[in-house]
Amino acid sequence: MCMATLMTRSLGWAISTTRPVRRPTSRRFVARLTAAVRSACVWPGRAGAPTRPHQVYTLGLDDLRTGQSLSAARPTSWRYLVERDDRPVALGETQIRTSGEHAFAQLNYGPFVRGTAEALGVAEQYAAQGDADVRLLHIPALYPQALWLHSQSRASESEDTLVPVAPTPPGIEANRAYPARELLDLLQERARSVPEMVEGDTRGG
Repeated sequence: MCMATLMTRSLGWAISTTRPVRRPTSRRFVARLTAAVRSACVWPGRAGAPTRPHQVYTLGLDDLRTGQSLSAARPTSWRYLVERDDRPVALGETQIRTSGEHAFAQLNYGPFVRGTAEALGVAEQYAAQGDADVRLLHIPALYPQALWLHSQSRASESEDTLVPVAPTPPGIEANRAYPARELLDLLQERARSVPEMVEGDTRGG
């Protein structure tokens, strides 16, 4: 079984990709990610395998407070659902270096593993009905994560869909397909309730 106290594991190797940054699918990458899974968890038999890659976009707290759209979100990494015997066991993540390389960052065994698997099932059903690209929206200053169905043909990203990943805070329903603007408005209310840090503020350590 996985080490109970290990929630994430940082590793120090990278693979090269061509520019612009593309989904890393090389055999070498998959082999190394699989080896990382094997080294992080002591499982009998076959190790887990990375599946269902999706790019991670980060939206800042100030962007939410000022009512910015998803166009303000910045691509920061790629994430993978690690499965063993068709069951989700971890999340793997690579960060994108300025050179365009994918540097393996961490494995995560927290509650978002199961939540991501469930939300991906919902998101992929919607994506199959059109031309949507499945991404992950991450707001570091707030708790929620959401899968982002970005349409390649619609002119406005406000018409995109967001599927919150469990666990979610009160008032936000996991695995529900929200119009992007509706969920962003809910998150904007939460963002405005977070005290702004000022220079010299030592609260919280």
